[in-house]
Amino acid sequence: MGVPQLKPDPLDFWNALLFPPVLALAYVFVSWSYMRGIVRRGRPLTPIMRGMLKYGFVCVLGIGYLLSIGNVTGLPEQTWVVFIVGWCAIVGVFAWWRHKRKETTGAPQDRSSP
Repeated sequence: MGVPQLKPDPLDFWNALLFPPVLALAYVFVSWSYMRGIVRRGRPLTPIMRGMLKYGFVCVLGIGYLLSIGNVTGLPEQTWVVFIVGWCAIVGVFAWWRHKRKETTGAPQDRSSP
């Protein structure tokens, strides 16, 4: 008697493929609603807030796919943490670099208080 072989469930594939974008879109909706309703009191978001939403979406989407890949491949949780921290660091450095680049080129930014 050998080890029983488990057949992969096709539903697991679709969950791993579709769950991260749904989670990221939910993040954007909740964050946008919070920023627009409570922080800005109905006024439009500032360019910095829109950038935060954009990079937050990319970060959450990447985290979702890293977790899906880690789950499918059976990686230990410590490895997931390393990849997630690395991904968030890459997105954060890229966002900071873009912000500094805009600041040095003299692009006008909305500095109004919330």
